Amino acid sequence: MFRRVRIELVAWYAGSLALILVAIGVSAYFFLRSSLDNEINQSIQHTYQDIVAHPQPDRGGLPGGDGGPFRGTAFASVPTDVFVVVTDAQGSFVTNPRQVSLTGVDFAQLSSDATNPNGNWTDAGSGSDEYRIASYPYADGDVIHIGRSLKARNAQLNRLSLVMLIGGIAGLVLATGGGLWLAGRSLVPIRRSFETQRRFVSDASHELRTPIAVVRANNELLQRHPEELIADNIDQVEAIAAESEHLTRLIDDLLMLARADEGRLALNPTEADLGELANEVTRDLGPVAAAKGLRLTSDVTELPVECDRQRIRQVLVILLDNALKYTPSGGEVRVTARRNAHRAEVLVHDTGPGIPADQLPKIFDRFYQADMARTHSAGGTGLGLAIARLIAEMHHGSLTVASAPGEGSTFTLRLRA
Repeated sequence: MFRRVRIELVAWYAGSLALILVAIGVSAYFFLRSSLDNEINQSIQHTYQDIVAHPQPDRGGLPGGDGGPFRGTAFASVPTDVFVVVTDAQGSFVTNPRQVSLTGVDFAQLSSDATNPNGNWTDAGSGSDEYRIASYPYADGDVIHIGRSLKARNAQLNRLSLVMLIGGIAGLVLATGGGLWLAGRSLVPIRRSFETQRRFVSDASHELRTPIAVVRANNELLQRHPEELIADNIDQVEAIAAESEHLTRLIDDLLMLARADEGRLALNPTEADLGELANEVTRDLGPVAAAKGLRLTSDVTELPVECDRQRIRQVLVILLDNALKYTPSGGEVRVTARRNAHRAEVLVHDTGPGIPADQLPKIFDRFYQADMARTHSAGGTGLGLAIARLIAEMHHGSLTVASAPGEGSTFTLRLRA
């Protein structure tokens, strides 16, 4: 799926870039052509204006002599890149003083069309022998043709077209390759998020299936003997109650995580004493520790913080409950609350079996359970530590763990003091 999305993204990117390059190339081409044409047209018009500004001699002076318009002052004002040719009304040369070879130019047609005093403009010839010519009515029925070669202009336009074509293709190829790389990089977090979500849904479905199956199986047993008293099937009733409680906790945890993912999990921050809160949770879970034969101790100090008291209490309950589950009978769980620079810290240390190094990076993942059998037997869902870290991060704090096999584990909650 992601491969197809990547290709589609690159295709849209390349297509958009190609359209942009074409638009830029066409705009540049027509802008340059317009600039060159304006310069050519202005030079032709200025030449004509300079010529007609001088007295027009009779026809006899045209081929030569000091009085002709192509000798002396008038001819001297003609730029070197502009040619001037005079023909009669039939297109026959009267004079071509610069002896310009105008191959492919039909002067008979140009002469017959030269009726506009502002000049009849046309591009004549072909290929390298293309000219822009303005034909004006002249003295004694003659026609004066003033023009310039379009060879340099066409060469510049062709050069620009070639550069734009080669540069555009090269740029498009490079951009497509870069787009493939960027699309691949940009899809990495999306792929990870998708895989996490897929795994989350799969794990949640699996976790929900187990208690539901237990409830259904025991319910079917009860339905087979409707005449029996509840006391006669107390095992099935207790199993249904236990799995219903587990199912309720799991659904509550899933709803909380879903709200957090959507940004709808709101906090209610107030002034609270983190040390007092840690001491309170330690006291409440004291009977649980005693029932397991564990020593539960606390060493706390006053730590005023601004936090959502209920959410932080939930974090402490998760950490302490987790420690009590994994610490064998005769072990110890110790809760410490202290100030560290500008941070308030609560440490929950246990003397349990510890966590292998390869499992530490995953310990806060949703549904990750380092010891599946033990966790299920204790009624865990694998969401507690994920929820605890989420709440800590929502408070702009952190939750970390330090552990090694045989040395127990220490979970540290840090909040801004």
